[in-house]
Amino acid sequence: MEEVERTGDARRVVEAYADAHGGSLHGFTDALPRDLRARLLRDACVEVGARHLEAGDAIAEAAHEMLLERGRTVEESAANTMFWGAILLDHLGVTAPLMCALYLCGRTAGWSAHVLDVHASL
Repeated sequence: MEEVERTGDARRVVEAYADAHGGSLHGFTDALPRDLRARLLRDACVEVGARHLEAGDAIAEAAHEMLLERGRTVEESAANTMFWGAILLDHLGVTAPLMCALYLCGRTAGWSAHVLDVHASL
């Protein structure tokens, strides 16, 4: 985000990141058609005036175009919940090292519920 804000060149930043990480972009490439959660998180970023919203929009657009050019589907090239959630968490003052931990806390509840459900059906 900060490099995009500093340089104003989202496409170059996105391509450099993807090339350095084997073509992978964190916060993109989840093949979930019309992910309502991602839209709700972006809307929340707009509502609170997230400080990196403009850069986030530029990155989302640049990444979408680049991933389509590299053969991904429309769904696989959209910014997902992790992308917009990170912008929102950053705005709320959560540091980057804690973001993954917070994300996994939420996932752990779902995984635990799944294990309990499977165990109950045995």
